[in-house]
Amino acid sequence: MRTNLIFLCLAASLAVAQTSGPFQPRAVYVVHSATRIQPTTPDTGLVPGSLCDINVTGLYQPSGNLLPGDMVTLRFRAPGATSAQDLTILEATASFGGTPTAFTALVPTGIPSGQGELMAVSSSGVTFSTGVWITATDFGIFTKAGSGSDAALAQVWRPQPLTVGLTTPVQAGEWITLWGTGLGSVDAASISVEVAGVSVAPVYAGAAPGLPGVDQINFQFPAGVPDDCYVPIDVKVAGRAGNTPSIAAAGAPGACHHRLGLSAAALETLDQGGHVPVSESWVYSDVTATPNDPTRYSRNDAVSIDFIQYDAAGVQRITGLLATPATGCQLNQNGLAGVIVNVLPLDAGKPVVKSPGGITTAMQGSFGYYITPASNATYTLDEVPPSSFAPGDWSVEAPGGKDIAAFQAALRVPPALHWRNRNTLSPVSRTNDLTLLWNPTGYTEQEWVRGSVGVGTASVICQTPATAGSVTIPASLISQLPAGATGMAMVELLLTPQQNSPSVYTVPLVGGGSFPGVANFSYLEMIWAAIH
Repeated sequence: MRTNLIFLCLAASLAVAQTSGPFQPRAVYVVHSATRIQPTTPDTGLVPGSLCDINVTGLYQPSGNLLPGDMVTLRFRAPGATSAQDLTILEATASFGGTPTAFTALVPTGIPSGQGELMAVSSSGVTFSTGVWITATDFGIFTKAGSGSDAALAQVWRPQPLTVGLTTPVQAGEWITLWGTGLGSVDAASISVEVAGVSVAPVYAGAAPGLPGVDQINFQFPAGVPDDCYVPIDVKVAGRAGNTPSIAAAGAPGACHHRLGLSAAALETLDQGGHVPVSESWVYSDVTATPNDPTRYSRNDAVSIDFIQYDAAGVQRITGLLATPATGCQLNQNGLAGVIVNVLPLDAGKPVVKSPGGITTAMQGSFGYYITPASNATYTLDEVPPSSFAPGDWSVEAPGGKDIAAFQAALRVPPALHWRNRNTLSPVSRTNDLTLLWNPTGYTEQEWVRGSVGVGTASVICQTPATAGSVTIPASLISQLPAGATGMAMVELLLTPQQNSPSVYTVPLVGGGSFPGVANFSYLEMIWAAIH
């Protein structure tokens, strides 16, 4: 693999998320180059000798203090050190008025674990900084779109290296190379690759020759992996996993099996960097806190539908990883950056929504995206009305437009989420389990519920079948959440379908042919709760 291809993938999709810099918060952003996670805790730290991406756009006017042309030098102060050293910059990938603002850099080698400091020193003498944690190992797999969660950057040897893609999926027994960063100095025996839950030991895991900061892992693809375009893959070091991107797998030569029914020609278009049309309809009912007043809540019941030409990352986002949900809980120390979705919209006229009772509601929007009107009303938590969606068979009817012919999409809507103890959860205790209760009547094995409690960017997430009626978030994980400045936590309950068997409809094109659409639903309720 050529060096410039590696760094092209590293540079994509720079994350923009909050940091804890003491001089100008939110102005200097640092993320792990593969996982796209910020190094804000000991469990999400950067590894000596690995790669990180740094964005300093927020330093420049109008939001910051610096003018274009006021160049910055990036420096790093190691944990426990009194002086700083210049960072080795491998790539500058963006600019503001001709001034570089986004960089891929090497984390200095030979530094201890702990909290260090990354500084942006301007030529005019102003210094900005943010805290950066250093850890011994935190491996992540590079991905094609650079989001950390799309398709893994992987090669299959046939016998020459070939990039794994939708039309070049890997088969059992073939040799694979994964590319990533953050492996650190670890015992090779502690490293394993997991593909859809099937574990395999690599034959090599270590530095990639001639590629500073890059690691490679070579292994033989295991048997027993499902045929699918988006099989989950991750690398575990001493039982700890990094990001979980996808890899395309097949049992025979040819394109992978796509759950939306995309043709081999469409998959080839995506592999070549092109776009294919996919529709997504969504019935959603959300209870959310208002931005400026956490004591007031809004209820938003809406139906949306889009007709978009997506790139490979966008199609994967809609389709989802082939991951059978499992009951359990996990602690997320930081969120992943979202996939950047390149889209080209299609016109379908002015669709309407029909309820099971035959009531028709006009949708607003144009040029590829349509939605029913939203409510602006707010309520106290005790006053929030129930969802207006009746369970049953809903539909979206499109009259047709410049690109899309007339058609109807069926939407199955399950019973609304009824959170039984929503109003009595506060305060949340870090020393006691937190149980969330809902009415399970009317749900099937196709619906799942996710309960979570979060402080800042960290959260504990638990999931279970909707038929269970309850989920318990253990105190052992809640106690690991960071202390928040406000002493408040966000508690959420989310009902969604099990995505391995999507509900697919067909959208006809005016000029002939068709493309698939996916019908989704979600019920989300979130509340603020005191935590102590």
